[in-house]
Amino acid sequence: MMTIHASGGRAMMEAAAKTLQDKFAERRPIVVAITVLTSFDTRALFEIGWELPLDEQVQRLALLAEDCGIDGVVCSPREIQIVRKVVKPAFKIVTPGIRLPDQSLNDQQRVATPREAIASGADYIVVGRAVTQDRDPRSAVQRLR
Repeated sequence: MMTIHASGGRAMMEAAAKTLQDKFAERRPIVVAITVLTSFDTRALFEIGWELPLDEQVQRLALLAEDCGIDGVVCSPREIQIVRKVVKPAFKIVTPGIRLPDQSLNDQQRVATPREAIASGADYIVVGRAVTQDRDPRSAVQRLR
């Protein structure tokens, strides 16, 4: 699996999809486009010049990625259902921002537990600091499972 940024636009996403298809055919990796970083909230989007509310921006980028032949998107747990409503069932959703209720959010704004993310329709969850920054990483993995 590899990631690209949906904000790179149509030409970039179409070129990535075509190049990978031409080079690897059926062995092509799954390509997912990052929508809006989980550390952003609507205010942060406005600050960098993106003037749509966060949910609308994620939905717009997901639809664009799907239209460009990208296999899925990376979005926070809070946007999974918004994306699921507008894309085809086979479109993949990768979800970072996974935390347990007792864990620090760090810089993350939009998080969920593994159970919440999967119940909302995530195909894959990304678990990083929830394990790596825990005092007992092995225990954190067991609790996450």
